[in-house]
Amino acid sequence: MQNFERIFDMHQPPFKADSLDAMEYSILGFFKAEDSSRPQLERISDHEIKVSIDERKAQKAQKQFDKAVEHSNAHKFNSAKFALREAIGLWPYNSEYHRLLAQVTMEGGDLEKAQDSCLDALLLDDRNLWALLLMGNILNAKGNTEAADGYFSKILQYHPENALALNNLGGIYCKQGKYAKGTELFEKSLSIDPENLNPYYGMALTQYRMQNYAKAFDWTMQGLEKGSERPENMAMRPLLIQLAKDASSKLDDDSAMLSKAMDVAIELGQKYGKPVKLQKDENQPFMAHLEFGDFYGRNYHIIKYRQQGHFIHLILHELMHLEMMEEAKAAGKLLKIGFKQENFDLFLDKFTPSLQKVVKLMGEAKAGQFAKQLFTGISQQVMNNPLDLFVETKIYEQHPQFRPVQFSSLYDMEESNLKAIKDSARSEYIPAEIKSASRCLNMISSLFLERHYHCSLFKNFSTSELDDEFAKISYNKFERAWNSQSAGSEYELFIDLAEVMEMKDYFTITNAADGASKVDEEIETEADRQQRKFDETHGKNDDMVNMMMSQYMLAALMDFDKMDYEQVKDISRECAFTGVNGISVGGDKTYTLKAFPGKQFSGYEFLAYYYVSWAIAEPEHLLDTGLPFHKAYSMARQMWENRK
Repeated sequence: MQNFERIFDMHQPPFKADSLDAMEYSILGFFKAEDSSRPQLERISDHEIKVSIDERKAQKAQKQFDKAVEHSNAHKFNSAKFALREAIGLWPYNSEYHRLLAQVTMEGGDLEKAQDSCLDALLLDDRNLWALLLMGNILNAKGNTEAADGYFSKILQYHPENALALNNLGGIYCKQGKYAKGTELFEKSLSIDPENLNPYYGMALTQYRMQNYAKAFDWTMQGLEKGSERPENMAMRPLLIQLAKDASSKLDDDSAMLSKAMDVAIELGQKYGKPVKLQKDENQPFMAHLEFGDFYGRNYHIIKYRQQGHFIHLILHELMHLEMMEEAKAAGKLLKIGFKQENFDLFLDKFTPSLQKVVKLMGEAKAGQFAKQLFTGISQQVMNNPLDLFVETKIYEQHPQFRPVQFSSLYDMEESNLKAIKDSARSEYIPAEIKSASRCLNMISSLFLERHYHCSLFKNFSTSELDDEFAKISYNKFERAWNSQSAGSEYELFIDLAEVMEMKDYFTITNAADGASKVDEEIETEADRQQRKFDETHGKNDDMVNMMMSQYMLAALMDFDKMDYEQVKDISRECAFTGVNGISVGGDKTYTLKAFPGKQFSGYEFLAYYYVSWAIAEPEHLLDTGLPFHKAYSMARQMWENRK
């Protein structure tokens, strides 16, 4: 049984010679085989010799070659070279063995030896695609571009329909700055295999290097849309996404994009007869924020923004909100959505049992703030989710020039949301119902990125088929509402979502036609109420009193730091016992504590030690003291942390 059989012509490479004798000598010298496995030579004409070789050692050689491939894939190039030399020693007749040896030798930086091995590969098979490509790369690395082009031309001659080879060759030409030739090969590769992501990446990267960032982005999107689910594509998808983000960031920094956003603002102002002002404000808490003129008693609108990150997309986001509000207003469907104390109280009634762990850990004052953050966070998410779907779809369909900055902004936002969801999943203090609601809302948003930009982290959010189904049903409801093109339908979708998620009670909703005032009001925890009453009692002096109390509390923290828990607990009980009869502040009356013999405490100073001792020893019952000093205590804790 023969493994290798081939006819060579004395007039042609690789064994070109003046006679058959000389040709035989060259052949035997090349194969360097032991007597037991020497090639059999047969003269079949006056200028041709057939070479036949027995395959007894081929199997052993193949095993060594397979090891070499594994080592090479793991970047263990020295181990790969060792295995390849073993394989070639056993069976020197396989072109691929020599080609891979050339590859790993080149990786090690020895171009001369790599070239020799590559020539050996081509002597055995002068049409070896990857050997031709490698030889061109080696010659390029040595600066011999003319010779390299000769090998690349052979690829086009011998393998004109190999999509991957055309793609690789296109990449080489583009690296050389020969963009026209490179893109021609990428396009030819795509015409053969339009589902392979490699040439899309090549086209996008070429446009990026030519600073055609919008075109680079378009090519990444084409790839993400058209690439099939196959192994080599899965490795390319993250590279395409990153390149899309890189191209988008260049456009984010482009003053022309900001100018285009300003043009949209001017157009909306003219369309609705009310100017739209874009106001840079680095001190505002939001990256971008719309102040709708009607709600502020103004005859103009303001969009305040901070010029950082994805601010252009966020400006446009607020402009689309503005347009939808104007459309809803014209149809008499503009709603004002906000939160009042009664909404927060309903939230607390439902989740107070679930938050008892937080009370025990942090005390009632901090637990109240935690509950407030949960309430505002989930309520704003429920409200913004359906409205933002309309906004982002308006941007995508009506302002396609902003798609690059939209994609980059939304993708970064989605990664941030996924991290937040994973962090909250590990928290035992957030109620399970709120975790589930937040996760599902993020999944609905994720479907926008999946449907329009062909990539998302949707599956990373999911924990159950029920979550998947809920998100998809909700998104389908949005698509039906969008296709209806009815002014104010975003509010109908919001109300439907809030009802389905049993959260409608967390909102106060009124028609804007009922008045121009805002519906939001400051919501309070029990600690907030106590603090407010204290501030009202002290009037203009509240800041001064809080500062004084924070200093006393800082001293208490320093004293208690030297004591164990039981000592602090004894002090808290002593303070409570003394406080039964009331503590006089502002006069000459002083107080004592057993732990501090000889020390006289003023009224305010005693209250500071009273509050801090309970915050440390009995945090879950801190509000029971009735002491309204959580603001001062927060200041003291911050000063204490800064000192440590």
